[in-house]
Amino acid sequence: MALKHILIAVPTMAGLMKAKTATTLVMLMRQLTRAGSPVALTAREFDLLWFLASNPRRVFSRSHLMDRVWGHSPALDTGTVTVHIRRLREKLELDPARPTHLQTVWGVGYRFDP
Repeated sequence: MALKHILIAVPTMAGLMKAKTATTLVMLMRQLTRAGSPVALTAREFDLLWFLASNPRRVFSRSHLMDRVWGHSPALDTGTVTVHIRRLREKLELDPARPTHLQTVWGVGYRFDP
């Protein structure tokens, strides 16, 4: 059975938020919700987030992400991945400057940590 729904646990001082205030990613509706409110994502942002969230804690290089999410290998520039990650952090993370979910693994790539 294919993965259709991902709960992204958002830590708080009191522990994990309850499901009604958590962040969720729903494949069938291609929707990210945060505290019950939809978060607008472009199609590519959703695809990138879904791919990373479907492979939690696994590190992917920018080239691998270009191949798997965009469907082609980069010629030289993988900057588009960096830009999409930055935009996703702005929409997903409580503090985009200190991401807890979309993490950079220096010299390697990116990983998603629920």
